[in-house]
Amino acid sequence: MSEKDAPQNSPKEFLTFCGVLGLGRLVIEGKENAVELLRRAASDERWRIREAVKKALQIIGKHDLGQLFIIGKDWINGNMYEQRAILTSICREEFLRDPSYARETFHLLEKAMNSIAGAKASTREYKLLKKALGYYWSSAILACPEQGKPMFEHWLLSNDPNIRWILKKALKDKQLIKKESHWVARCRHKIINVQDELLK
Repeated sequence: MSEKDAPQNSPKEFLTFCGVLGLGRLVIEGKENAVELLRRAASDERWRIREAVKKALQIIGKHDLGQLFIIGKDWINGNMYEQRAILTSICREEFLRDPSYARETFHLLEKAMNSIAGAKASTREYKLLKKALGYYWSSAILACPEQGKPMFEHWLLSNDPNIRWILKKALKDKQLIKKESHWVARCRHKIINVQDELLK
């Protein structure tokens, strides 16, 4: 149901949440249009409905991780709500244990970063994707540091203020600091040096 028919914090919103969550099972069962309906819900203005999309995608991933990544490769070329939905569902330790899938995840993160770079930062979807990237870079690096650290380091020379915000946010992750303290320190130092150069 639309936000008009099922406004936020209403009982009907919960019914909509359950319906969107059930789309994950319908995708697994091969029902036509289920992926498209799920994708449409990813851009819903209600945060609980977007959360249902994330959980539905995770249901798909637990059943068939390959299918989730097929969806991810498509959605990452969509709008920022869709990009955020796929990143929040895929960037989980259980999904990144396979190095080949971890590699694909970092490519998805890269594409989302390219969407952020130079774009207008005033929209809700931009802010949500930016925040997600600040969190999920660190999660992905923790799961697969060998592949993730070089790709993260590629962005350290960026002069885009929103990219730099994402990097700084990722480097504040307590688990990442604990596991990769020396690397985190080097990254922070490089960011400061680039900032100093920009101020000259």
